[in-house]
Amino acid sequence: RRRPCARMVLDPLSRLRVVGWGLAERVIDTLAMAQLAPLHHRYTPWASSSLRPRALQMLLNEVVLHDRRQIVECGGGVSTLFLGRLMADRGAGRLLTIEHDSRWVINLTHLLENEGPQGRCQVVHAPLEAAGRVGGQPSWYDRAILDRALSGKAIDLLFIDGPPAARADQSRARAPALGYFRRFLAEDFTVILDDINRPGEKQIFNDWCTSLGLKGTLHRLDGGIGVIRTQPGQNI
Repeated sequence: RRRPCARMVLDPLSRLRVVGWGLAERVIDTLAMAQLAPLHHRYTPWASSSLRPRALQMLLNEVVLHDRRQIVECGGGVSTLFLGRLMADRGAGRLLTIEHDSRWVINLTHLLENEGPQGRCQVVHAPLEAAGRVGGQPSWYDRAILDRALSGKAIDLLFIDGPPAARADQSRARAPALGYFRRFLAEDFTVILDDINRPGEKQIFNDWCTSLGLKGTLHRLDGGIGVIRTQPGQNI
């Protein structure tokens, strides 16, 4: 005799919370898209896995409100294009994008060439090392390549949206970032981690706050990012 398949049944209040959360996110992102309109002067390939519009708005706000000029991001995409456009408009700033996927490096570089951000953006192809190869750490970017690309840089905005970490076995994929980049951070800096609604990123973010001795802010509904800043300042 076959047993009926078990399924999770949400009570009405829980259902309302889920629906309400999703609706609130859509409203917030719609308002953010309106604010991003001045930089949306050409088609941008926005995929389901792309950065949320509100998170992108907060990232750009950080650049403007705190005058961030040496920016490094792990994982390129819509953030790369919008950051390039913003820096071109401001006439200031440099962006280094680290990407593990060689095909996406080619596509992203081509998109940037069409954008024409006046040589302010550089995409570096850094394949992922085998898991456990470096001190038992999770699979992460090739550090030798990053050492060369980051030589002499003082990063004042570090944005972490890579490597991929959606699967359960990738939950710690972004954990090595702070340990590696810490020596390249400027005296005054901001670190932003995407996808903090996932348990892995949330734990990583808390670990980073403890390691830096700084208080971070989790924007769970408002962008789904975590922000750590050395100096208090204007909210983003």
